[in-house]
Amino acid sequence: MFLHTEQKYTLHHFEIRESSVRKGIQNKKRIRNRFHKHFI
Repeated sequence: MFLHTEQKYTLHHFEIRESSVRKGIQNKKRIRNRFHKHFI
């Protein structure tokens, strides 16, 4: 993972990136669920 010195420098940017990625994954799952409900 991160070293303690790197953690202070990159953690904030990494958290922003992680949260945006997770939101994107959740949106994709929601869209897929809607698709499956419609077509199956």
